Amino acid sequence: MAAQPELAKLPAGNADKPDPKVQAQAVAIAKKNGFASVDDLQDAADSVEAVLDGVDPETKTYVGVVPLLKKQVAAIEADTKMKPKDKAAALKDINEAIAAGEPTKPSDGNIALVTKNIDKLGQMAGGGQ
Repeated sequence: MAAQPELAKLPAGNADKPDPKVQAQAVAIAKKNGFASVDDLQDAADSVEAVLDGVDPETKTYVGVVPLLKKQVAAIEADTKMKPKDKAAALKDINEAIAAGEPTKPSDGNIALVTKNIDKLGQMAGGGQ
């Protein structure tokens, strides 16, 4: 997470023809933050995100993605102010995600590490979660 602000400052560039200078800067940032490569750093970020996607923001515990989506469905269905057309569209999208099923559960070690540090991660992400 500490590397993300630095990486965000790098120019996006063209994925088909990456700028070697930008790639070198990304590698330097990854190594400065204890990773062997940018791919290793991205794998770690993806792992953290996979846990966060399944964390209940109220309890700050990992419950899984589908239970959180079902909570969203209940909240939308209970919303009396939402326009029926908007409600139908939102429910369609969420129900499609539920139908896709639960993604692979992150390892218990990753879940424990992320949930233990969830407040710190939220602060680093600008107050999210």
